[in-house]
Amino acid sequence: MFENELTKDSQTDVAIIDSLNRILDPKLSFNEVLEQIVQNAYAVGQCDHVFMSRFDADSQRFKAIAWHSTINPRSVSPEQKFMGDSYIACRTVIIGDLSKHNYRLKPGAARLALLSMVGIPLVTRRGLVGVLEVFSHTPDHFTESTIALLSMFAKQAAVMIEKHDYEKECACWSAENEFLYETQKLEQASAGMFLYRLGETLSSLLTADGIAVFGMEAQTEHDAVENVMAKGFSMQDIGRFKNAFDKAFMDKLINMSNDEAEHLIIKHKVKGRSITEDKLVYIVPVVRRQILHGIIVFYWKHSNTDVNMVSIERFVKRITGYVAKILDRKNLYNNIQKLSFTDMLTDLANRRLFDYVFNREFEKAKRPAMPLSLLLIDIDFFKVINDQHGHLVGDGVLEQLGILMKKHFRSVDMPARYGGEEFAVILPEIDQEAAIQVAERFRQLVADNQFFAGDKYINLTVSIGLATHHPKAAGGFTHVEAFLQTTDQALYQAKQQGRNRTVVAASAQE
Repeated sequence: MFENELTKDSQTDVAIIDSLNRILDPKLSFNEVLEQIVQNAYAVGQCDHVFMSRFDADSQRFKAIAWHSTINPRSVSPEQKFMGDSYIACRTVIIGDLSKHNYRLKPGAARLALLSMVGIPLVTRRGLVGVLEVFSHTPDHFTESTIALLSMFAKQAAVMIEKHDYEKECACWSAENEFLYETQKLEQASAGMFLYRLGETLSSLLTADGIAVFGMEAQTEHDAVENVMAKGFSMQDIGRFKNAFDKAFMDKLINMSNDEAEHLIIKHKVKGRSITEDKLVYIVPVVRRQILHGIIVFYWKHSNTDVNMVSIERFVKRITGYVAKILDRKNLYNNIQKLSFTDMLTDLANRRLFDYVFNREFEKAKRPAMPLSLLLIDIDFFKVINDQHGHLVGDGVLEQLGILMKKHFRSVDMPARYGGEEFAVILPEIDQEAAIQVAERFRQLVADNQFFAGDKYINLTVSIGLATHHPKAAGGFTHVEAFLQTTDQALYQAKQQGRNRTVVAASAQE
């Protein structure tokens, strides 16, 4: 009999060694390792049901991650979990007769007539991370040696969970460092590019089931929402998000955000038709100093959600906050540039920017030998308007004319306030005939328009001087000063000939 017992113990030891070897197989994924530990506990314990759950200290939830049972476990709070208070206190639970506790068991578990159990907390240096539970239909089923073996498997599970969490955190730090290094090389990139790279980084690291990134120009209307990137969302989903991101929602995100506190994350559980279709949705605004630069949306299906989301959320907050600071600096720089190159009254380019672009376009026209036209526009009798109505009304007229110019000319054209009541328009790749048509349409548009001044309306006309530069041809100018002077002479002639007209300058050769 002693030999039989010895043989039985030896067989058990061999089985345990084989089980540990399988657990330590580097080819196995984290989830496969946990499944293997559950199977080992089932075999060693010779029991009927085995459950391994993870505990999330942030959400205070137990979620089953591996099991061998006919029961499909759900995510529960410590209060809902049988003996949850003991697990929170990191105490092992050993019960030889569960019939005395049927009043605390869930009805489904009670109907299974479970009679004994062992629950072993999974504890790491950070505290409780989960629990391993085994149940049997036999009373007092678990011996001390069996409990010792189950404790060994529980420790192995805790080590694997701790290792997995550290690896995940290290991956987050590595991805964050790589992203920060890449952003240094993207210093001149657009805000959309920064948001796109942020979305790609989060997508590769979080393994979410869906992610979408939306951007908007800073200090513009809230309806200017653009989809930067999307994975796992349909076009209908994107459209619904855009409709949901109205002004009220944007203002709410801005008001909820605080530059001094942690970056804002909004979590929302979406119920599906079944538990497997439930989703955990995250909405993360990219906001800094009351300016919303973008919105990130990602989700996990209920079955794919990692119960330990604390490290992931810390990473998302850090990297999103960093991008918000970059975009805030870019926004400040753009505002400074705008102040440097924009006429604040008309919101058109100022003389400084006009000179730079005019020289650049003059040089560009040489290479493909494309024509370049220039308009100089002067408001007729503007001094009379100032004298009769005051300078505030005069400023209002200039502002309204600036709005009219931005609407009339192409996006590649550049209207600018040249000085006082005089304006200039650069027309790239426009020959003389086409430029005449453009100038005449604008002159007529101004004459037909009514400019308001308080409770009065004022009619205006403009005089236009026009010249065209033809590189490598008889109509080409040798330098920009001659081009500009010739156009100015044409404007002077328009004034002398009675105003409210367009005069085309003679060619450079003439």
